[in-house]
Amino acid sequence: MTDQQKILIVDDKTENLYALEQILRPTAAKIVPASSGNEALIASLNHEFALAILDVQMPGMDGYELAEYLRGEEKTHHLPLMFLSAVYSDDYHVFKGYEAGAVDFITKPYNPEVMLSKVKVFLQLDRQKRALLQQIELERAKNYLESILMAVSDAIVVVSLDAVIQTVNRAALDLLGYNHEEIIDTPVGNLFADDEFTSWVRTLNAAEAPETPVNQTFPKVETDLVTSTGARVPVLASGSALLDQAGAIQGAVLAAVDIADRKRAEQALQEYSENLEERVAARTRELQEAQEQLVRREKLALLGQLAGSVSHELRNPLGAIKNAAYFLNLVLEDPAAEIREVLEILDREVATAEKIIASLLDFVRVKLPLRRQVDLNAVVQEALARTPIPDAPRIEVVWQLDAALPPILADPDQLFQVLGNLILNSIQAMPGGGRLVVGTAMAGPEWVAVSVADSGVGIPSENLDKLFEPLFSTKAQGIGLGLPLAKALVEGHGGSIAVQSAGVPGQGSIFTVRLPLGMSAAGAGEEV
Repeated sequence: MTDQQKILIVDDKTENLYALEQILRPTAAKIVPASSGNEALIASLNHEFALAILDVQMPGMDGYELAEYLRGEEKTHHLPLMFLSAVYSDDYHVFKGYEAGAVDFITKPYNPEVMLSKVKVFLQLDRQKRALLQQIELERAKNYLESILMAVSDAIVVVSLDAVIQTVNRAALDLLGYNHEEIIDTPVGNLFADDEFTSWVRTLNAAEAPETPVNQTFPKVETDLVTSTGARVPVLASGSALLDQAGAIQGAVLAAVDIADRKRAEQALQEYSENLEERVAARTRELQEAQEQLVRREKLALLGQLAGSVSHELRNPLGAIKNAAYFLNLVLEDPAAEIREVLEILDREVATAEKIIASLLDFVRVKLPLRRQVDLNAVVQEALARTPIPDAPRIEVVWQLDAALPPILADPDQLFQVLGNLILNSIQAMPGGGRLVVGTAMAGPEWVAVSVADSGVGIPSENLDKLFEPLFSTKAQGIGLGLPLAKALVEGHGGSIAVQSAGVPGQGSIFTVRLPLGMSAAGAGEEV
């Protein structure tokens, strides 16, 4: 046994502990003293004892009570207990000690040699018990490992230090086609087409001295096992030294994984990949053609829908022009009529038609942004300056700009267009005047945000998801291309645009644009 045995001694008097420790020194056991029952219980949690020697008379918890606690714990239930007493030597206390689980009851004064002899007997019994338990555990572990060995699906071969097969598992027998008696006590080299294991196992045998360097593992290699019929089976084989409890090398364990299926799959994959590049190129061409056709169809469909919507929207101004022309004829027949009023109607409606056509051209010819470093606050202020704000009814403009905003990489002209559309949209939503709030702020470590809020009529909830659709139209927005154009320009910068509104007059709406601080400008300037 390599573990040092331990003896627990308990006495409330230091001189008694010292004297007993000196008597027990020849046992070579480690003596753990405790001056109270509580200290003894704590020590029993931290140590494995071969014997405990308890003083009967102690303040607080006496020896009998301590024995009860020790007997009640699973860890110390079978711990041999010896009682020492200088006061209680009558039969009553002796029998009480035995009833408490003591294996001996010694009264003081006692003969040190007798005490030492008794302790040595208990230590010997403890060593025998440990050896028996170890043997039982080893046998149990052996049976357990053999069960695992037989259940493993990989082929396992155990060899001695002279490279002779000692045992194999069922998987190895099935793979090789041998029965157990045929393969035991044969050289392991017979199993391999290219034997690399025999020489390695023999190096293990040469490593008798601890200082002798030796590779205790054999790395995984692809090789062929030879079956009982002479057929070859490709395997992935490896090895490891087999050690006993003391760490001495007793042999080696070889493991082999059947990779025949994997080899067949690799061959099939090789044959398949020989013409893979050509097939991928052909598929790529087909995909590109299909994608181009899809884009063309989508553009044609969108343009068709836009053309239908535009023609519908142009009917109103063109109808007004037609009516104005009719009234002009009346004027010509009746010189007393106000011709200036009729001409103003014609001019206004023609301007409306031109605006619709310009919006349509802006939307279908969105370009990639030409990015450069710009001051977002300056762009916001310039966009508001460019947007005409009616004097009456009065619109109050409130600035909430973040002065510490870093510059961003963007196309200022496109940002003017986006912010101008949003500001104009908010102004049109406040026909009776109101409050326009324009703000900038950081929206995260790499993002900035611009918000345009108004106190106008608001947007009904059923229209919020449609505002940025090219074909969505309301009386206030006409063909509805300003917001879709703003969305396209913002997304071209890698950003996003969103709207919030309660749909209640006076509470208005809030449009928010999120933009990244910087991104590559490669490829900018091309038409989309």
